[in-house]
Amino acid sequence: MSMIGNFKSCSDDQLKDLLNNPSDIESFLYPEEFDENDPTELDIDKAWQAIHFLLTDSPYEGDKPLNFITMGGVEVGDFDIGYGPARAFSSKEVKEIAKALENISGECLKKKFSPDVFNENGIYPDIWDEEVEECMDKYVINYYNDLKNFIKTTSDNSQALLVYVN
Repeated sequence: MSMIGNFKSCSDDQLKDLLNNPSDIESFLYPEEFDENDPTELDIDKAWQAIHFLLTDSPYEGDKPLNFITMGGVEVGDFDIGYGPARAFSSKEVKEIAKALENISGECLKKKFSPDVFNENGIYPDIWDEEVEECMDKYVINYYNDLKNFIKTTSDNSQALLVYVN
């Protein structure tokens, strides 16, 4: 089974409602009518841990605010959304994340890539022996750029953020 990294923007009021009524999180994240072009959602496929590792030099931990993919925020109840609860970041925290990402380019991250280090640290998914152009340029860096743009737009719109793996 795949582990897919997901991000959803929402208003601070919506976030407050979800934190007060965490049982609503599942219907909020998985509405009956799914719109795959919803601009408030981003799926970075299986690239989530690689991006996190490149940002933090840690498989799961790292320093705030760059550790937002796997840590931080507030858990929205104890509802398992796929691989644990969704985590919530206020619009203020999103602005801090966006500022931290501002000067980190995909090229900068690509320079940090080492297939051996990724394999030694068990970075998901297990594709690091493929051509760098395939596993980094066309996969991880493309998703990083999408994520960076999504976080910037979320910040610019003063929106909160939900992060979850399913």
